[in-house]
Amino acid sequence: MNRSLTDKQQEAVAKLSKLRVGALFMDCGTGKTQAACALIETVPDLDCVIWLCPCAVIDNLREELARCALPHDVHICGIESIGASDRIYLRELDYIKKHRCVFLVLDESIKIKNPRAKRTRRILSLAPHSSYRLILNGTPVTKNIMDIYTQMTFLSPKILPVRGWCDFRDLYCRYTQYKRNGVVRRTVITGYANVDNLLALIKPYVFSCNLELKISKRYHIVFWFMDYDEADAYKELKDELFSTYLDEWTNEGNILAILQKLQQSYSLARNKWELLDETINEKSIVFCKYVRTCEEVQKRYPLATVLTYGKGSFGLNLQRFNRIIYFDKTFDYAFREQSEGRIYRNGQTLDCEYFDFTGDVGLEHMIDACINRKESLIQYFKREGKKAIEKL
Repeated sequence: MNRSLTDKQQEAVAKLSKLRVGALFMDCGTGKTQAACALIETVPDLDCVIWLCPCAVIDNLREELARCALPHDVHICGIESIGASDRIYLRELDYIKKHRCVFLVLDESIKIKNPRAKRTRRILSLAPHSSYRLILNGTPVTKNIMDIYTQMTFLSPKILPVRGWCDFRDLYCRYTQYKRNGVVRRTVITGYANVDNLLALIKPYVFSCNLELKISKRYHIVFWFMDYDEADAYKELKDELFSTYLDEWTNEGNILAILQKLQQSYSLARNKWELLDETINEKSIVFCKYVRTCEEVQKRYPLATVLTYGKGSFGLNLQRFNRIIYFDKTFDYAFREQSEGRIYRNGQTLDCEYFDFTGDVGLEHMIDACINRKESLIQYFKREGKKAIEKL
């Protein structure tokens, strides 16, 4: 490896090089990729390195691996592709089976937090065919303690003393179940139990560290307002949507569709542009959620760097900027947390500023509250029921 390691990276290698499985839960910007490469180099007789990562960061990962000068050819595959394509999944399964000593890296391991998702089940099926396994993420938890289960299972089913996801929930969570006609319709986690035991079990396999820079993070709220026509149109759309889906609104797909349409309806509110004029500069990144918003920002500010959460939140090194403007809010805490780390990372010399555009809309306030609580907006609606509709 050509690049020297930081003290934290050296500590990570010293701890995890003694194991066949491990987790690097290191803040954005602390150099997880470089630490992972250093770990790989400690393993003799490897004949294959497979690196699974979000599709949006594959090109960036290739560049980072080239800078690390890892003395192995790395086979890279997108996490989402494995879930979406039978052909790609079977190709990856066949590829990993052909090799004798495989080091399997799962980058942004929070992507497999849902045990029922096809991508999760498929990636877990690849793991037993590898000799060494490593997961990388900024934080092991973006929603609740249940996020830990699949990540540890990927490393080894022997780490946790449970037989499955439900056993894990029963041992470490307090929850309430709501039934209809004797069938459980939803489960709400209300608290946790035996957390010290859980932490003690995973601690030997985990290296974690925070990013400590001699610069600050500053947060600003930029309030915008709908005009009368926009407010009337929003109310009319809200009434129409909830009237249409009234009988089925608790379905997650319906809730998400309603919220997306409502948010998109005001994404180009006129007052937002006036405030963006006052906020944007040459050191700014503008995050948008919708294609039409992204295209309009780029049209009005052709020299601006405009990113979507899906493609811009993970894996990019953007220290040349020190300001992020959240023109549209994201429903997902993981996207928000990861996006902040695009500019606040090693190599940044300026204080970092974050500007949240927040409208006079109930939905905007709900998103803020859920992000602060690391809670899914969908789960909030399912829990609060029709009370949530009234607050919109």
